[in-house]
Amino acid sequence: MSSWYILSSLGIYSVCPGTDEYVIGSPLFKKATITMENGNKFVIEAGNNSKENLYIQSATLNGRDLDKNYIRYDDIFDGGVLKFEMGSQPNKERCTSKYAAPFSLSKE
Repeated sequence: MSSWYILSSLGIYSVCPGTDEYVIGSPLFKKATITMENGNKFVIEAGNNSKENLYIQSATLNGRDLDKNYIRYDDIFDGGVLKFEMGSQPNKERCTSKYAAPFSLSKE
């Protein structure tokens, strides 16, 4: 349970163990840094994060718009910056395409 909580608190979670995808969610922190064994640092920043601003308005990975609802392990391992901009209402236009969805065994 502790790894689930830590990852979820950071705003990422491995929903399907055995894949390299981490689904993004709402982080609890404004900024967190993960230092990998290779020395690379992966920084997660959540601008405007608060108890009221629970919803991701936009996200970038290394300065580029994140157009999917997950990142890959290599994104973390290679180091970089995942930035969220948070708000009080869901952004229902963000990452709604089939392409944006993470791996699933379901075909529905």
